Amino acid sequence: MASLEYILNYSQYLTLPLLLVSLSIFLWIVFKSRSIKTFQSQSSIFIIIWIIGEIANTLQENRWLFVSQNLQNLGMQIHVISMIFFSIMMWLRLSYFQKTQHRLVDNLDQ
Repeated sequence: MASLEYILNYSQYLTLPLLLVSLSIFLWIVFKSRSIKTFQSQSSIFIIIWIIGEIANTLQENRWLFVSQNLQNLGMQIHVISMIFFSIMMWLRLSYFQKTQHRLVDNLDQ
């Protein structure tokens, strides 16, 4: 049972570096993309916002980030922002598809 507690304590300090690595990967994908209109870059932006929410949540859980009582659920609020972004992104892509009746496959020449 002591080894399980050791693993759980160790994973607490491993979460933040792994989140930062994933954040840097998705930032690299967005900057590598030449257009914000591609589904890949839009999805990456959604994931970046989601990761930032997880980072804020992890910092609060580990007591490394002290915020006022009003912002106690900062990570969850950032998650809501990412879901709003995702909904708007999907809605705009669907409305574009319905207007043009074209396929929504990203152009490989970009």
